[in-house]
Amino acid sequence: MTKLRKPDFGLSVIETFVVVILIGVVVSFGLNSFMQISRNKRDAQRQSDIKSFHLRLESFFAQSAYYPTLKNLNDSAWVRKNIKDLTPEEMKDPKGTSGTLVAKPTANIYSYQPTASDDMACDNVKKPCVKYVLSATLENSKTIFSRSHLN
Repeated sequence: MTKLRKPDFGLSVIETFVVVILIGVVVSFGLNSFMQISRNKRDAQRQSDIKSFHLRLESFFAQSAYYPTLKNLNDSAWVRKNIKDLTPEEMKDPKGTSGTLVAKPTANIYSYQPTASDDMACDNVKKPCVKYVLSATLENSKTIFSRSHLN
């Protein structure tokens, strides 16, 4: 008489390997999608911050007939006194660690470039700041999103 063999209910090494690879592929696609969604969200926040900041600068200009210098905007006491609605969060890139503005567009930091009417440096003493470019570098496209003076 022949012996009946018990069926195996476990997985072979190859089957286990295939399952692990499939799980890895699914997780990597999910992680990539999550990262893309996160970048899109940060880029949307950057655009929103720049638009809001732009409105605050235009409101300041309407009252004072000049724009703040870069030094003014990096001075939190000056900002609290002169542009009350401008929050430190609006001045900070979502992925950045500091609310300090820089003069040239840089990843993860907002930039602000005020100029005089002749496009040269301004100080609001000898030369009033009557122009500016406010910008953020977007993560997904590596492009510069900017707003500039309205006058």
